[in-house]
Amino acid sequence: MTRIGKIARLPLDVREELNRRLRDGEKGRRLIAWLNQLPKTMQMLAEDFGGREIKEWNLSDWKTGGYLDWLAEQELMEKARELAHNAGELAKLTNGRMADDLAQVLAIRYADLLLHWNGEVTVEFERKMRALEPLCKNILALDRREKDGVRETLRAAQGTWGKSG
Repeated sequence: MTRIGKIARLPLDVREELNRRLRDGEKGRRLIAWLNQLPKTMQMLAEDFGGREIKEWNLSDWKTGGYLDWLAEQELMEKARELAHNAGELAKLTNGRMADDLAQVLAIRYADLLLHWNGEVTVEFERKMRALEPLCKNILALDRREKDGVRETLRAAQGTWGKSG
């Protein structure tokens, strides 16, 4: 959604600072005074809003719109950093063969399902089997990517060996 209000039209660096200050609990009147005295704000207000200053309701609108978008984006970025870190840690633990470890976990799930199966193909049994199927496909795809990476590493190393001899 494109925002068109006074605060949305401020330069990115000003909005970022405003959002950080909001997150840190700074009060609205103080923020409005700070915004209205900034040269970048005064220029934008003069060009786009006839010089009319930012008011409390502008900040209130921002808090329920653009600021919430920013918070969600910050949370998403933090989760992405966390996932990247965890993926790196997992790769170290699995020596780059995560697909093997995941396949073992999935095999245990299949074994558990079959161990508790009475031989009757019920709706519940079929549902559980269908839930495992896409996991198998995903693990196989991961395994192929891992093996392709190993092949590329070996080809690159072989090329290096061939040049030195």
